[in-house]
Amino acid sequence: MKDFFQEARKINIAEMQHITYNEWLPIVLGPDYMSELDILPINYGYNNKYDAKVNPTITNVFATAAFRFGHTLVQGLLDMVEEVHYERKKTTMVPLSDLFFNPDLLYTPGNLDKFLIGLATQPRQKYDNLFSEELTNHLFQGKNKSFGLDLVALNLQRGRDHGLPGYNAFRELCGLTRATDFDQFNDFIPVHIVERFKLIYAHVDDVDLFIAGISEQPVAGAILGPTFQCLVGDQFKRLQHGDRFYYDNAVNPGKFTEEQLGQLRKSNLARVHCDNGDKVTLMQPLAFRNPTAINPLVPCDAITIPKIDLYAWKEGYHGHPHHGHHGHHAHHPHHAPHPHHAAPYHHAPTVYHHAQVTPATYHHTPVTTAPYHHTPASPIHPTVYHPVVNKAKTSAPYSAIAPLTIAHGSSGYSYSSIGGHNNGYGPVVAAPAQHRFHHLGK
Repeated sequence: MKDFFQEARKINIAEMQHITYNEWLPIVLGPDYMSELDILPINYGYNNKYDAKVNPTITNVFATAAFRFGHTLVQGLLDMVEEVHYERKKTTMVPLSDLFFNPDLLYTPGNLDKFLIGLATQPRQKYDNLFSEELTNHLFQGKNKSFGLDLVALNLQRGRDHGLPGYNAFRELCGLTRATDFDQFNDFIPVHIVERFKLIYAHVDDVDLFIAGISEQPVAGAILGPTFQCLVGDQFKRLQHGDRFYYDNAVNPGKFTEEQLGQLRKSNLARVHCDNGDKVTLMQPLAFRNPTAINPLVPCDAITIPKIDLYAWKEGYHGHPHHGHHGHHAHHPHHAPHPHHAAPYHHAPTVYHHAQVTPATYHHTPVTTAPYHHTPASPIHPTVYHPVVNKAKTSAPYSAIAPLTIAHGSSGYSYSSIGGHNNGYGPVVAAPAQHRFHHLGK
């Protein structure tokens, strides 16, 4: 039983890693920037990106400021949505403050489905310096209390407690111009916000990283502005290139077979919702994005929401690590599937080819309250590596056809095609790539 548990754990970790790098990060960082960092998932076989000199530890700046960008995306009211005749209908809205340390909502039969469908339906808030009052006035509010904590104030104080340098220092670290006066922040931060900084801070070097980082205008094709894009991208590069046990790493001592990797690359958030809801029957294939004409609601058994076939893990299956170790397998020289067991499924849509969205809609449950609240044991310079674009086996999760833009409307976000966008892999910010990715040590 222990072997079953450990293998199941490995599979779950691999699914989460693949969904993160294949579906979520391209929306947050942008596929072009991921290509610069060489962290896009590959389509087949093993990746050879492991570097024993790369420290995969969570950096202080990532945990304390950069990965908390999701706080500005959180909705204060959670939509509970149910399926009605192949459509979705909002039934109620629940204040976020009612749910802190209170899972009672999910104990009511049917509410788990409404919650999952709501997460896949409700648009995020805009990436900016505005936060829901459910976070700034009612965080962790107790029952029968009228107020709670302020998450933004906590973020700023935590950054100071951890000794983080100011925003200006990280701008320079990421290749942007180091400002000598507040007006030089206007290149990526709206003027009216910079004017507020002048009233609050005595010097440009005093501006806190968190509040300035979430005030930057998003980079085209991404959610984040250039400074947080740099810092978040650096961390996810470390987590992929510095982890010997990354799911498709060629040097992983317990690596999956190529057949198993083919199945794991079918992992997708839509399938997770379909399989874990009680009666979820419809889902858009790209669950992090709103349903649209190019991302329509389809039945959960549709081919566009593929399933992982565990037949590749069956002992005796071709390519299984224990293949040929048991005598009874000799009766099945070709290892044909059992009559009652589905044959391996070879759809393998590792990468979804659809138009790039600028900026992307993000419907992810708030995972960005970084669980790491410690300074790494050894000093780490939070600088990204010089990008190496490996196009031989790498394919962006979103094809570079005419990108899409998002227009705000009463029903959420609508998509319309635009053209004339440069889809090359040039620098996102004005500074040359060689300077922006200046290597100060791993």
